[in-house]
Amino acid sequence: MKIGPLDIPSRVLLAPMAGVTDHIYRVICREFSAGLVYTEFVSSNGIIRENERTLEMLHFEERERPIGIQIFGDDADILAESAAYLTESLEPDLIDLNFGCPVPKVTKKGAGSAILKDQGKVGEVCEKVVNAVDIPVTVKMRSGWSDKEIVAPEYAQLMESLGIAAVTVHGRTTQIRYEKPSDNTVIAATKEAVDIPVIGNGDILQPEDGRRMIDETGCDGVMIARGALGNPWILHRTNHYLETGELLPEPDYADRLNLCFRHLQLKEEEKDSTLAAMLMKKNIGWYLKGMPNASTMRQLINTSDESQEMYEILRDYAKELNVKLTAEEPALSYQKSV
Repeated sequence: MKIGPLDIPSRVLLAPMAGVTDHIYRVICREFSAGLVYTEFVSSNGIIRENERTLEMLHFEERERPIGIQIFGDDADILAESAAYLTESLEPDLIDLNFGCPVPKVTKKGAGSAILKDQGKVGEVCEKVVNAVDIPVTVKMRSGWSDKEIVAPEYAQLMESLGIAAVTVHGRTTQIRYEKPSDNTVIAATKEAVDIPVIGNGDILQPEDGRRMIDETGCDGVMIARGALGNPWILHRTNHYLETGELLPEPDYADRLNLCFRHLQLKEEEKDSTLAAMLMKKNIGWYLKGMPNASTMRQLINTSDESQEMYEILRDYAKELNVKLTAEEPALSYQKSV
């Protein structure tokens, strides 16, 4: 798949997720065949004000490429200015516009998926951002604001005419949030409407879901979000299934505990012990989901204040499950870095 001049080495992409797709997790997911990763979405206002916390979220390394920075806001000029600043200062591979976030604190300000209610604003933002940078600009959007306002196919045509290089379509409206299954027919209609790459997003929890989405919609690639929480294996398993038709096994307890341990190590290298522990609690919970006595382990982890204490909990858990921890390297029986 190509996005503008950019070669994407896999049809399976990692979605930008607030509080999830930080530097460490992006590094891990690139090792698991994610063809493209994104930063957490960041405020265009925070960027132009050079807010320290905002800019810290955008740190990335060469090994994460190709990487996109996703920005959100409701002012076309500020979005364009922030995109230009990021392109010059950080040199990402692409800029992605967030037209999909349904969270009220974002939409009440006219940003995220709320922008889909105003076709004129959509066009203005796309045109100004595209003209402000010399790298590909893409869009991630929901199918529309409500079931009565399905706009993705029509808006994708507008976006293509203004120079947008690819669109990702989540097959749900803002109003239904996650209450109904993702609607692949909207993604199919969008793919039929444009020549630029269309990436499908929504309800990809197993490799078969990715294959089904491509078969039903003709989309060029798939983007995985919630399915990748504590489960980067799904990226490689889906990519392998799309390429070969072979369904690789799910990770076993050793795979999951070893990667969990390594993730904690990487986080501790980046942050101090206390901050690493705080930031890793939800991640460890996701890694352990469905494992024996996972609820008890999560309670122990959630009451830990230091990473060293978490290591001991995980070591004891590994002994309980008769799992050998070899955390110096990723414990992946079918890892394939792209």
